[in-house]
Amino acid sequence: MRFAAGTGVALVDRMPMTLEEAAAPAERRRSSRVIGDLQGSWRRGRKTVTVRALDVSLHGLLLATEEWIGVNQVMDIELLLPDGPVSLLVTSRSVGGGAIGVAIMIATELDQRRWVSHYHSIAPPRKRAHAA
Repeated sequence: MRFAAGTGVALVDRMPMTLEEAAAPAERRRSSRVIGDLQGSWRRGRKTVTVRALDVSLHGLLLATEEWIGVNQVMDIELLLPDGPVSLLVTSRSVGGGAIGVAIMIATELDQRRWVSHYHSIAPPRKRAHAA
């Protein structure tokens, strides 16, 4: 992760480029998926749409919604973490079945820290490779 100079905005270094990469097994992902069940909203122009994060990772989410959007579209979402709301700009990566898979693209430095902290609070500990 890096920050835009002088802005306090966190930028994700890399995003999935193909649906195959987005749907990759856990061992190929940058971070594990965890059941999320976070309520939130999608600010879509002049209307606000209710969404629910079904699963989360450090770098993305699976959002349940009745709304449709194409792939590679920017979405402005707010999720309700246990300690309050976090705002994220995300990009749609996969769409279908009442859900949208998104990659997290931009967050303020504070929201990025809170997101990472929340993820680590619900994610199982990572297995460490043992030296032979």
